[in-house]
Amino acid sequence: MNYYVLGSKYYKEHLNRWVDVFQRMKEKGAISVGWASRYNLSAYYGKPESDIVNYLKSKKEEAASYNTLKLFLNLKPGDLIAVKDSGSPKGRQPYLSIRAYAVVVERDGEVYTHDPKDLGHLIHVEFIEDSSFIELPLGGYGRTIQRLTNREHTEQIFSLYHEALDTTGSIKGKIRTKINTSKQYRTGSAAYIANAAHNILQKKVYEYLCERFGMANVELEKDNIDITLDRSNAITIYEVKPYLSAKQCIREALGQLLLYSYRYHVQALGQQLQLAVVGPNEPSLQDSKFLKYVKDSIRLPVKYMNFASGKLNEH
Repeated sequence: MNYYVLGSKYYKEHLNRWVDVFQRMKEKGAISVGWASRYNLSAYYGKPESDIVNYLKSKKEEAASYNTLKLFLNLKPGDLIAVKDSGSPKGRQPYLSIRAYAVVVERDGEVYTHDPKDLGHLIHVEFIEDSSFIELPLGGYGRTIQRLTNREHTEQIFSLYHEALDTTGSIKGKIRTKINTSKQYRTGSAAYIANAAHNILQKKVYEYLCERFGMANVELEKDNIDITLDRSNAITIYEVKPYLSAKQCIREALGQLLLYSYRYHVQALGQQLQLAVVGPNEPSLQDSKFLKYVKDSIRLPVKYMNFASGKLNEH
């Protein structure tokens, strides 16, 4: 398994500008590159890089074309992809923004598909999350596709997804005993990876709350709630989401939290009810605006918390 950063914009010479193609990638369930788009490279998928380079050189393709395609055509099922919005520095500061995360998959017996009338070359993926906006102070990611070799950068870019996978690509799912592991997902799928990341984050939050408030006051999977903290004057429901975008964590958790709030309202236990979405990352400015809109709209005590440096941080 390898980690890659891939661009989401094509330069259109006839328009003299960059064109965003990410929405079309989502629609096709694929990532893509547009170099040498008139050639069907099915015969070269998975071939040695030198074979791909030599073939494209024979077609008079430029270096950027064959350097891109030698990597793209060797993406394998299970490889993780961070789809970037921008890799250009801001002034003198290095900058990388990520808009989606995906895992390469085989679909109908194929990983690669030629798409000459639209995006050019496709690699099938499942998106783990597709509405991220993760900003990182990292430089050196200006090319169309890059395989990550810097472990520190890999950990920063892929965060909890990287932690959820060991070096062989297998899920670290057996580190938990009390947490519900009944859900079964196809190995290597987006749901499989997200579930593994969820389990790791859930375990960390559970252990933190137990240490702080006592194990007797913390329950896992009570009525399908990720974590419940029951104190004399308040009940706090924690819905854990593994997505690296705080906005996506909030969006995915909201329906569940509304249902849990309704249940406790009906039971009328006489305790204050608090609702918390827990994700791995701090919210961006846009995430915070979205959270404020949610709070103002539903008028329930919803907060977002991220788990970092061994503790929960409220935002």
